[in-house]
Amino acid sequence: MFDIGCLIQSINSYTSLIENNQNIIKAIQLNDKRVIQELYYDNRDYFLNWAAKKHHISFEDAKDLYQDSMVVLIQKIQDRKIERIFVSFRAYIFGLGRQLIRNKIKEEFNRDKRENIFSSRMVLFGGNPIEDDCIGIVLSKLESLPNPCRSILTQYYLESVTYEEIAVSLQYKSVNSLKVQKYRCLKYLKEMVFNTKVKKA
Repeated sequence: MFDIGCLIQSINSYTSLIENNQNIIKAIQLNDKRVIQELYYDNRDYFLNWAAKKHHISFEDAKDLYQDSMVVLIQKIQDRKIERIFVSFRAYIFGLGRQLIRNKIKEEFNRDKRENIFSSRMVLFGGNPIEDDCIGIVLSKLESLPNPCRSILTQYYLESVTYEEIAVSLQYKSVNSLKVQKYRCLKYLKEMVFNTKVKKA
């Protein structure tokens, strides 16, 4: 049965959240040190624990990334690039942090590390380890794939992003839809690699 009271309560809670966010945004635009400090310390420990457990990064790296996330947030608000936030500030900060963490992971992935991951996964060719002379071809063809294939395979195989996170970031309706697309992309990549090897033979 539809509960109108629950709906009204939800609307009131959301309205209250938006109003509170606007007050914080206005205070940050005025460079209110007290509000900025409260926002910083209210969310820091949650972020550090989340970053360490979810993304397996060191506590020191998590602190640096939190600092960077807050700097980005404050700067964008004071530059009037952010004038409204429709989720909690904590959720927004986590979103900024997630992107910075992924950028950091991506930057740290040199070619040798990527090759080791591809070798250890042993999935691209029927579960068999990838030959050394094939790894370079795989990476080269992967980089030449059009999106969304390049993004899906890179996130899943190189960045260890979960199906759920990829589905959200690429706006797939369901994880199953993403898996079907990933299968097609992987098949296409295999064909490209095979054709390249045949030409070289």
